[in-house]
Amino acid sequence: MRKVRVGVIGVGRMGRHHARAYAHFNYLCDFVGVYDVDPQASAAVAEKFEVQAFSRVEDLLEQVDAVTIATPTCFHYDLAEQALLRNIHVLVEKPVCRTVDEARRLAELARQQGCVVQVGHIERFNPAVRELAKVVKRHRVVAVETRRMGPFDPRVKDLDVIQDMMVHDIDILRYLLQAEFEDMTTKAQRVKSSLFADHAVCAATLSNGVVATLTASRVTEQKIRKLTVICDGAYIEMDYIDRRLTLSRDTRVRYENNGKTVSTLENVGERIFVPDEEPLLAQTQHFLECVRTGRTPLVTVEDGLAALEVVERMQAQVYKQAVPSLNGVAV
Repeated sequence: MRKVRVGVIGVGRMGRHHARAYAHFNYLCDFVGVYDVDPQASAAVAEKFEVQAFSRVEDLLEQVDAVTIATPTCFHYDLAEQALLRNIHVLVEKPVCRTVDEARRLAELARQQGCVVQVGHIERFNPAVRELAKVVKRHRVVAVETRRMGPFDPRVKDLDVIQDMMVHDIDILRYLLQAEFEDMTTKAQRVKSSLFADHAVCAATLSNGVVATLTASRVTEQKIRKLTVICDGAYIEMDYIDRRLTLSRDTRVRYENNGKTVSTLENVGERIFVPDEEPLLAQTQHFLECVRTGRTPLVTVEDGLAALEVVERMQAQVYKQAVPSLNGVAV
């Protein structure tokens, strides 16, 4: 079987990482080249990885079997549509599209063309998340709390904190708990931006009864990526950054003393082994395998759509009217 010919569209911060990943898997794919609206950025990445810098996206698409789209979100749909109409498989960064309507059209087009479309919800490939998925299956989950926070990044100009950051946790909770978001209340504040919410908190109930609290902020001076799971008889903490997973279990001991039941309670903490794997490399390898074999990706375009639908419900509560944008179009 010949190698998959691949390219990257958009070589900003994430696009450069995607280029590095393709170069890493040179035994699985033939990294053809890159395209970016900034010719200097494109040339620099092309030189580093010894591939071609294309001056037109159409020229790149003519020479690849699969492509990663790592541009600003507002360009995701148009670029993915161009690729799919040429029967090119797509790995598109999150969020899958700018709007739910675009995501629905993309999902339908992917079905019509029979192409692989994988959405870059990279946290699903975090080894700590994969181990956590095994642990939660053994417990009855009562509640979860997510915290995704960090300093303000002026490069993110077209999305609010819900669509930019909280969307990760929406997808992870749907994946881990195999449940959908039902009732929710979302509050947010603008801090650095006059248009977009920079700090948001959502209290939600999922379809399986689990109570969830999600916090996302891009105005904290400490980078935090944590998930807490409260179970009947267990307390689980996961750190996405350190890829650390700890489990505290109920070790209550009961015994009879002169006819009376006596109990003692001690907390026992257990560090769960997490493999040392880079999520981006795992995601890229999975995408290439899906393209080669035709298997369904772990994160489908329908998953991206479902997460975006929750995002828009949260945004409707925050903004009350149309979601703001830089150009008059809701984002």
